[in-house]
Order: sequence, then C-alpha cells, then structure tokens
Amino acid sequence: EEEEMTVQLPLKYTADVPENITLSNDFAQYKMTYRMEGSKVVVNRSISLKQTILPANRFEDFKNFFLKVIKTDTRQMAIKKGI
Repeated sequence: EEEEMTVQLPLKYTADVPENITLSNDFAQYKMTYRMEGSKVVVNRSISLKQTILPANRFEDFKNFFLKVIKTDTRQMAIKKGI
C-alpha cells in the first residue's frame, strides 16, 4: 500500500520536515519519506507485507514492528513563518 500527501504552505512559510524512516524485517517493510518541493511538503508512505502468516511465537516481533509504524505515522511537522 502506498500513499502520497502534499501540503501547500502559505506564502513565506517553511516546514521542518521529520527525518525519513525505513523499517524492515523478514515479514514487512515500511517507509515514510518527506521532501520539500518549493512551497509544498510531499510525504510518501508505503507499507508492504512480505509474509501473510507468522507463527504465534513471532507475535511480539509483529506487535513491536507495528508500534514503531504507529509512532512514525503520528509524528508532527513544524511549520513556521519565514522572513
């Protein structure tokens, strides 16, 4: 699953975009990237499952991976007025 979001900033505003994040293991991969394109912030998010069935003893790995995904998905971006 891939998503792209674009935020148009008002004139004379800029954004402090978060660092890009990649999480990957043997059962899933997640990426969140941020970039400035002029006065726009473009955010790309992708997540893919490499395996659809995991043994029960991998539940903690699965849970911890998705807790990191949730933490990344809820990061904030600072928007500030420039000169």
